[in-house]
Amino acid sequence: MNKKLFAVVSFMLLFTSIVPLAASQDSMDDVDVTIYVDDDNVEGPWDGTYDHPYRFIQDAVNVSEKDSIIFVCNGVYYEHILLTQTVSLIGE
Repeated sequence: MNKKLFAVVSFMLLFTSIVPLAASQDSMDDVDVTIYVDDDNVEGPWDGTYDHPYRFIQDAVNVSEKDSIIFVCNGVYYEHILLTQTVSLIGE
């Protein structure tokens, strides 16, 4: 009886740790990538990632795809922005 109980408990622990991992991996494929903008990044590099945000909002808009998320850090941005598609523009 103890061997069966141990086997069932072991299977349950293994199953409960694998299923959420698989589900989270599937959901990561559907997640939109956020593009970051920070006017403090004056020397670059600029690739829109959290570590290397774009300096200008328009640069992020230019590389964005439909329904992208653009996160703009606090700062002063003197620019005119031309939006040609739907994006989420979120301020810090």
